Amino acid sequence: MQTRTTIFSQLRLVSFMLLLLPMLMITTANAQGTRLFPVEEDFEGETFPPASWQVYDLDGSGETWTALPDFNHTPDGAKSAYHNFANGAQDGWLVTPAMEFPASGAIVLAFWNYTIDPDYYGNNSVWISTGSGDPASGDFVQLWTPEQVAAEWQQVLINLATYAGQTAYVAFRYQGDYAHAWAVDDVYVGDEFDTSPHIVVAPEQVNATAPINNIITKTLNISNGGIDNLIYSIEFAYTGGAEGWLTIDPLGGDLGTGGALGHTLTFDPDGLTLGDYSASITISSNDPELPEVIVPVNYTILEPANYEVITLVNDYTFPTDISENGEFVVITPFGGGGLLWSRDFGLKSIPGEDLAVQAVAEDGTVGGTNLNPEYNTQMTGYWHYQTEQWSFLPLNPDAGEPTGSDYNSCWGMSADGSIVVGMQYYPGGLYKAFKWSSADGYEDIGALAPGGSRPNGISNDGSIVFGWADLPSASRSPVIWTDDQMLQISPEEYGEAFAASSTGEYVAGNAGESGFVWTQQTGAVFFDNTLNEGMISPVAVMDDGTVLGFTAEGWPPFPDMRRAFARLPDGELISFNDYVLSRGMAEASEWLFYSVNGVTPDGNMFIGAGVNPDGDNVTFIIDFGAEIPNISVLPENITEALFPGASSTQLMEIQNTGNAPLEYETYINYMMAGKSNQPTAVPVGKSQRNRELSLQSAPTKGQNAARDNTRDDNFLLHYDGDNVDAFGLIPGGSMFAAARFPSEMVYAFAGATLQSVDTYVNDLPNEATLIIWGAGTTTTPGQVLHVQPFDAAPLEWNTITLDTPLALEGTDIWIGINYIHDAGLYVAGLDGGPADPNGDWVSMDGETWEHLADAGLNANINIRGLVQLTPGEWLSLDPAAGTVPAEDMQEVAVNFTTTTMMQGIYAANIIIESNDADTPYTVVPVTLDVMVGVNENPMQAIRVYPVPATTRLNIDLVEGIASVRLFNSFGQLVREVKTINTLNQQLSIEGLGTGAYMLQFVGNAGLTHQRTVIISK
Repeated sequence: MQTRTTIFSQLRLVSFMLLLLPMLMITTANAQGTRLFPVEEDFEGETFPPASWQVYDLDGSGETWTALPDFNHTPDGAKSAYHNFANGAQDGWLVTPAMEFPASGAIVLAFWNYTIDPDYYGNNSVWISTGSGDPASGDFVQLWTPEQVAAEWQQVLINLATYAGQTAYVAFRYQGDYAHAWAVDDVYVGDEFDTSPHIVVAPEQVNATAPINNIITKTLNISNGGIDNLIYSIEFAYTGGAEGWLTIDPLGGDLGTGGALGHTLTFDPDGLTLGDYSASITISSNDPELPEVIVPVNYTILEPANYEVITLVNDYTFPTDISENGEFVVITPFGGGGLLWSRDFGLKSIPGEDLAVQAVAEDGTVGGTNLNPEYNTQMTGYWHYQTEQWSFLPLNPDAGEPTGSDYNSCWGMSADGSIVVGMQYYPGGLYKAFKWSSADGYEDIGALAPGGSRPNGISNDGSIVFGWADLPSASRSPVIWTDDQMLQISPEEYGEAFAASSTGEYVAGNAGESGFVWTQQTGAVFFDNTLNEGMISPVAVMDDGTVLGFTAEGWPPFPDMRRAFARLPDGELISFNDYVLSRGMAEASEWLFYSVNGVTPDGNMFIGAGVNPDGDNVTFIIDFGAEIPNISVLPENITEALFPGASSTQLMEIQNTGNAPLEYETYINYMMAGKSNQPTAVPVGKSQRNRELSLQSAPTKGQNAARDNTRDDNFLLHYDGDNVDAFGLIPGGSMFAAARFPSEMVYAFAGATLQSVDTYVNDLPNEATLIIWGAGTTTTPGQVLHVQPFDAAPLEWNTITLDTPLALEGTDIWIGINYIHDAGLYVAGLDGGPADPNGDWVSMDGETWEHLADAGLNANINIRGLVQLTPGEWLSLDPAAGTVPAEDMQEVAVNFTTTTMMQGIYAANIIIESNDADTPYTVVPVTLDVMVGVNENPMQAIRVYPVPATTRLNIDLVEGIASVRLFNSFGQLVREVKTINTLNQQLSIEGLGTGAYMLQFVGNAGLTHQRTVIISK
């Protein structure tokens, strides 16, 4: 059963009394043929329906049109025509007398109407008939019906001039099944009405702020509040700064009665610099009262902000609070439970039975409600992440010992955790707000309300408590508790106070269909949802008075229909997209923000949920105060050409365009000649789910850091951080846990070898096997490349050294472990999250793969691959590692030497690993061309045989050769002999693999000559 609003409790008695006399059709004694014009009706008469009016109850259930006392629009009046809600498909008609319209001139229908409980709206409509006045005749046609309605008196104007010279009936039709209720008052049908068009323009001023290079749009809405068509045109002129940045589409309109049109304003910063620009829009129309409307336009272009988006959960959840220092966030997933996020350890699941989490202190202590096993009842308490244990408040002396399943519940906590507010249950179904502190114990703040009450929270400094109370004229009405008093925001309206600024200066919430923001100085200022036709829900307020929350774009207001908003201190209501755009978030237009639920006192860190630019539902922090390094490397690739025996140096710039120090370390991987130095794409795979996969996780014994076994000549492939948790199959069995390293990450290591794998093992499995797969799709691995069982050691990191190192081709590899374990064990280690899309793959059979995050475990599997880089000597970097200050750069010397090089083209990749979270790896390809020596002709006579060679090379030399060198395809020197005073030389090739090699002949003067030879074994 849906919950009805307060006004229905007042109307039910009237409705019940009317139901005592149900009738299928109610009419007056006046003849249907009576002709009237004009018609004016305020429903203040003693009888209902008024004379010559008719009421038809087509559904026959008994609920029909009636007069409603004490609810009307007429000044100094008392009644209106009213149709209440009821079960079943209601179809009620209120029909005017027959009206004989004049043959010419104005004919206008004007009436006021009010929709009660618009969230349950069925349908309101107005119909007209030029035949019979009985709806059953089928002569009525629809004139008007609104898609959206509001709980306020609104006037509707309908032009009936097309029916001039005819006799007509007008009907007000109510439809709904346990839906809304509809009141109609002050009906007028006549010709004494100003039918002139009336222009309405919103907003009255257009403000646009965006980072440079971002094209943005705004909407200018123009509507006709009059009867006759509104015809208008739009012009604009630039009034400040450069020109050419504004376009408007369309540049005019022709709107009928009640018509509206949105005009798109496009702001294009092409060719502009940072700064402020202005323009003026002139709207000229045939509105005789307002023929010209001027709309100022202000455009500000600013630098893109240094901001960080942190994904807390790869799903749509409800983050309920962020600590004042921004270090912790407490999260409620839809469906229940609780999570705690920390910068240090990522996500932790909060244990409990039917628990609810509401707040988090600066030290990470969570305030919430959980089952207290001592009393076997739900009680307010603290959860401590350090011990992962709950502690509970003492018993409330006013409430006594627990007697039921619910004793009290937590609804908020001060920033330091010293004060908790909540709801206390009493015998007899009574519930009241309380405030508790360790110093003062329980305070019955609910005693200030005549009925039940509940807080929704407390300001960070503990000065203001906000929530709702049952008041005489409205249940669940917004209230504020401060200084031993309870302030009523709007005693006649339902609603709640949902948020307070950190110091308690501002309180925000909703009252009826409106939002409000309250201060001690101004009281409550109410505002409506002007962004869409749905409800508005303020849920946070900043220290400058900016209100945050969400609207509902439709009914029912399901979570995915929510859209985040910001109401600025000057009263302007904008989407949250526009708000973060004005803060310099360049990708704001690529987001869909569902809601914004909290903000730190400095106004920089926002928590909420939405759809990110990749199209994924996420729960996030947006941090405009983040200290973020941002790497940029120039040039993007390096080439050099040298003669043998030469050397050179080029400069590479590592730039930091961020606002925090950039830490970097460089690696060099020498490439095999002829190998591709580009990523290899794989087919996009299908998302898969194994409905039998049943996982669970548990914390491990602490912060288990992996061993540091990297050196200058190797590199660690991984997504995970330190070990925090572990997971396993609830019933036990066989499970595969893997990380995918795509070609975009691995191509730079072509020719290198995977030497070992590190993984954290928590509980001891029955069997553990390392498996490495090649490229498949984006969601499934390909061919098995390596299988190696190992003896797992529990509660520690395990290093599995490959029996045979695996050569990397630069294509995708998947590294995983197949565990077989008993029920109740947590074998595979996890970090604290959030999960990288490639770092959390799990499967029961090795064929159907899915993400741990999809199963609610938002973390990366502790799997790391150690890559041995291909060695070489012709390239070096100085410095090889360093720190670049914010908004600075550092030059790195890229040194080339060809002292032992032979003619040919050589390649390498410089891999720069940094603390730039968005670009952790940067690859700079390097190409070296070792050119031919200038005096090579005498060496053309050198003979080398046999071809191909199997065990040795026979070489017939010429005079002046000092040495002979043999290089493999990586440019590595594998053999060298001195040849002074000899013209015949044998070179052993035992131990060398099959392939193409290069012989280099070095003359006494340093000149060289190269020749390719083939070795075949």
